[in-house]
Amino acid sequence: MNDALTLNPETRTGSRPQADELRGVRVRQALEKMFVGLVATLTAAAIGFLKFHNLHFMWYSPFYQIYSLIAGTFVLSRIVLSCFYHEPGDEGHLPTLTMIIAVKNEEAHIDETVDWCFRCKYPSDLREVIVIDDGSTDKTWEVLTKLRTVYPCLRLFKFDKNKGKRHAMALGAQQARGEILVYVDSDSFLERDALYKIVQPFADYTIGAVAGHIQVIIEKHNLISKMESIRYYVSHRLVKASESVYGAVTCCSGAFSAYRRDAVMRVLSPWLHQRFLGTQATFGDDRSLTNFI
Repeated sequence: MNDALTLNPETRTGSRPQADELRGVRVRQALEKMFVGLVATLTAAAIGFLKFHNLHFMWYSPFYQIYSLIAGTFVLSRIVLSCFYHEPGDEGHLPTLTMIIAVKNEEAHIDETVDWCFRCKYPSDLREVIVIDDGSTDKTWEVLTKLRTVYPCLRLFKFDKNKGKRHAMALGAQQARGEILVYVDSDSFLERDALYKIVQPFADYTIGAVAGHIQVIIEKHNLISKMESIRYYVSHRLVKASESVYGAVTCCSGAFSAYRRDAVMRVLSPWLHQRFLGTQATFGDDRSLTNFI
């Protein structure tokens, strides 16, 4: 298990309860992988069975049937390729990093997000947190200024008027002192070892960006929340995992992703001023930045 506890020499051996807890985590992870593997196998078998109908009815509407076969093959290939994904190993890599959070009207959650960022197990002298208020009209800025009394090293910036998330992200990159930029959404809560894990691939200097694994907080009686959690699981554990086998993830999600700062600075201007059909692009910032990198 790639655990950030190895950062602290005094906890490397671990107490008996810690060892038992880690062993329990490994067992749960193994069972989860077995279950997912079984589901993936059954899904692949179902897709393969259904595609035989396309061959049978090829004479009836060849264009539709060929498209359906291609789409089915693509989905099946994602499932198969994801089985070859391996989580990046522990390289002991500890670069300086800057966490950047762009916010707008998030007074209800931003304090929790910042708290979770500072709770992460990462050397404090190698980490900084920047929050950019993108023209909030609620009490977000008041919440942020109060947070600075708790975290004096918290760096805050504010736009008087809303400029858009890209401008906030760009300002964070320009003001950052770290080698690695870690972008976090204003409603994301990080696991304690998240920062340590996400920077390990950067030990390889050919890596420009890394996508974090994102899960949705499930609300028990909310069907949409449960459906969204499945969508995110498929997006990360299948789609991004299969893409990562080739080292070419198509979208590092804005909710939690890391970029090499010098790579971002080289493409910052064209990304920030990107236009589509003559109109300033104001959405898809994470997919666009990923493609630029």
